[in-house]
Amino acid sequence: SSSSNGNNSTLLFADWLAIDPSTGWLRANRLLDREAIVEVVATVEVTDGRFTDQSSVRVQLMDVNEFQPIFTLGANRSATVPENSDVSVLMVAEDADFSDQVLAYSLVSVDSVPSAAAAAA
Repeated sequence: SSSSNGNNSTLLFADWLAIDPSTGWLRANRLLDREAIVEVVATVEVTDGRFTDQSSVRVQLMDVNEFQPIFTLGANRSATVPENSDVSVLMVAEDADFSDQVLAYSLVSVDSVPSAAAAAA
């Protein structure tokens, strides 16, 4: 859908895109957030007063990493396990940027507390 913005200098398309009717420059009417919208598709028409032509334009948004990942499970977690057994603690994080984003986990430091017997020796 299109409508005039009052001064006839710009036509609005679905409140997302605008085109300058004199130059053909297409621009966004608002900041486009990748987490809210993946792409905008519009049909643009040009006329010389007698003949017209139409073309579609697709604007695909690239995600920008604007949020930090946050631990949702396992943050500052403690586990008690029997000696001489495997240790398994699940750490889960999420990133609000994009649901298909791959997160990488790594150990930053590992500290151990010696037993009283080992400390006395």
